[in-house]
Amino acid sequence: MKTINIDKVSHALQMVERLSALMTPQQEFDSRKGPSGTIYDDGVTYDDVDEMVSDMSDDRLCEEYALFVEFITEAQEIMKS
Repeated sequence: MKTINIDKVSHALQMVERLSALMTPQQEFDSRKGPSGTIYDDGVTYDDVDEMVSDMSDDRLCEEYALFVEFITEAQEIMKS
């Protein structure tokens, strides 16, 4: 019978809580769109989520990627313990 590592489970749950606080691009678009169903951001109008994502800045994309790498590293550390 395999023993459950409570610390490992606790760490994993904390990571899942942090992940669940993030928004997908679709959720972000839906939360920001106005009555017309579009987003107006810094002089640009986005009619759908794909337009919004394709226009994300390099800084934003790098931040998102860095967070992704952080979660991968954290998951790997959890699995090692």
